[in-house]
Amino acid sequence: MKSCFEFPEFVLDTAVMGKICKYHKRKGQEYGSNDTIREFCSDAFYVAYPSCLALLYGAKKNEFKQRAISLSCPNPNGIVFEVKRVHCWSLPVRAAKKIFEWVMAKAIMRVDWEDWHIELKVKQVSPECPAKFSVGDIYKFNIGKHDELCPASFHGIYPSLLQNLRGYLLGWQKEGEMARINCPDHEGMVYELHSEENEKNKA
Repeated sequence: MKSCFEFPEFVLDTAVMGKICKYHKRKGQEYGSNDTIREFCSDAFYVAYPSCLALLYGAKKNEFKQRAISLSCPNPNGIVFEVKRVHCWSLPVRAAKKIFEWVMAKAIMRVDWEDWHIELKVKQVSPECPAKFSVGDIYKFNIGKHDELCPASFHGIYPSLLQNLRGYLLGWQKEGEMARINCPDHEGMVYELHSEENEKNKA
C-alpha cells in the first residue's frame, strides 16, 4: 500500500460476520497491510471514495455530463488525479441489460449490476511525493475482488486504523483488548486488527 504514512505491518481479519457480502465470504479472512488498497495511496483513495461511488452509480459531474472528476491528495506535496468511469459493456449488451433488469424488477426482484468500471489516473506528481507515483499510473476501483479489502469498509475504518496503528487506543477499546472496528454496513462484519501496537496493548 502506498501512503504518506509508513505503515507498520498489520493484519485485519473478519472476526464477526453479520452476513456474507460480495467481498468477504467467510469469517477469518485476513487482509495484510498490502491487501487494503493495492498500488494506490491510501490517503488519496480516502479522498476519492465518495466520488468513485457516485460515478459508479451514474452521477454526472455537471450539465455537460463529464465522466471524470479531478481531485488532489490531502498532502500538498502529493498528487493530482482523475476519477473516471468507463462502460463495462458494449452498446448492444447495455441495451439488452436494461431490458433484462426491467423484466427482473417487474417479475421477481431488482438486480444491481454495475454499468461502469472506475479508474483513478495520476495526472500530476510533486517531486516530494513520498508514494513515488508516476504520471499516467492507473488504479482500478475494486468492484468485487475478494483478496482486497472492500472499499466501503476501507473508507469507513481508515481513520480508526490510522489512530490505532499510531499507538492510540480507540475510543471504545479498553486496555488489554484487541482493536475491533465495525464495517459501515449495519449487517456487515467486525474486523480485528492485529499489529505490534495491539500486541503491546494486550501484554
